[in-house]
Amino acid sequence: MHDKSGYNFVGVIPARYHSTRFPAKVLENINGIPMVAQVYNQVLKSKLKHIIVAVDHQLVEKKLNELNIPNIMTSNKLNSGTERVAEIASKIDGKVFINIQADEPFIDPDIINLLMNLFNDIKSIKMGTIASTQLSKNDFYDNNIVKVSIDKNKKAIEFFRKKSNSKFHNQTYKHLGIYGFTKEFLIEFSKMNPTFGEKKNKLEQLRALENDIPIYVELTNLDSLGVNTYEDLLKLKENHKIE
Repeated sequence: MHDKSGYNFVGVIPARYHSTRFPAKVLENINGIPMVAQVYNQVLKSKLKHIIVAVDHQLVEKKLNELNIPNIMTSNKLNSGTERVAEIASKIDGKVFINIQADEPFIDPDIINLLMNLFNDIKSIKMGTIASTQLSKNDFYDNNIVKVSIDKNKKAIEFFRKKSNSKFHNQTYKHLGIYGFTKEFLIEFSKMNPTFGEKKNKLEQLRALENDIPIYVELTNLDSLGVNTYEDLLKLKENHKIE
């Protein structure tokens, strides 16, 4: 998709089969299709015109081929979804690559559109993401939920899970796990060594901040629910009233 700024956006859904906490979750049934296919169907509702699933297992590849969903096999030795997206970026054309989680089967397509708009609006941007204003007090103190604070120029100040002696306030937001990268920076980022803060907090985005690369953040009142465990899947199905 070539927009008014000349950017060519590619959406990539990295689908890891051997998930640590919930193996094979990308193939769990959602509305009669694998979870990753449900994600793909949601992404189709966005402004993205080029969407690819990055797979690492023949079972996932087979299921997607049966559904005529575009996919590319990637190495099963990669350490993260970002590295999987970077491998795709090294193989195909595109200026901006959007990394979309394979375990958010009801992601709102407007979240994707907001991220695309961020790249259209900020010429110097190399990396961008989205944060939600829907951060409850319980979320704030939950280590599993990543928070972000930003400055007046939409740049991330810090990402964290939990801070000692930190109190809940309305200038902190819930980070949504979607990223956009320029192709050049994505490939560069994937080759950088993990930083101290990244390893300590298990937050890959800190690699950029600790290398003085700004991450731009767009705010939204939208939210997205990911599936990290089987209990999350049951909760999601209950919320959306599906079998």
